[in-house]
Amino acid sequence: MYYALKSSFIGRDKFCEIFLSLGFGVKHMRNYQRTTIPSGANHPNLIEGLYVYRPFQAVQTDLTYFYLNDRHYYILFVIDVYTRLIVGHAVNNHRRAEANISALERALKIMDYPPWGLVHHSDYGAQYSSHLYLNPLGEANIHASMGP
Repeated sequence: MYYALKSSFIGRDKFCEIFLSLGFGVKHMRNYQRTTIPSGANHPNLIEGLYVYRPFQAVQTDLTYFYLNDRHYYILFVIDVYTRLIVGHAVNNHRRAEANISALERALKIMDYPPWGLVHHSDYGAQYSSHLYLNPLGEANIHASMGP
């Protein structure tokens, strides 16, 4: 609205402050769908304070959801921390570890990580701490890391 009015007597920030105080603004929509169901198991946070200086030193993974045709679908991404490149992804109608394994397998096919491994960081979701998901990490010499 500020740019449409082309006001010359008031700055943009003051304009926004006044109009927000009068109730003009975008209504914030709350997200009520939980995507993290914490499990009892967790791993230390290995990326906190980590100096990332090359690709495929550390990857992060998380999932989100979208609603389509009266169904929830979940999309999981594995992202390289250094390049911010999506190296693995999967879409499924559930949040179980099988979908995460699919994204991890795609990531492992394209990543050229060193033999001493890389850090795989996630939240405390149950799918990331299941043996079904942790076993492939261990076999590939990938260090599990968890944190908020």
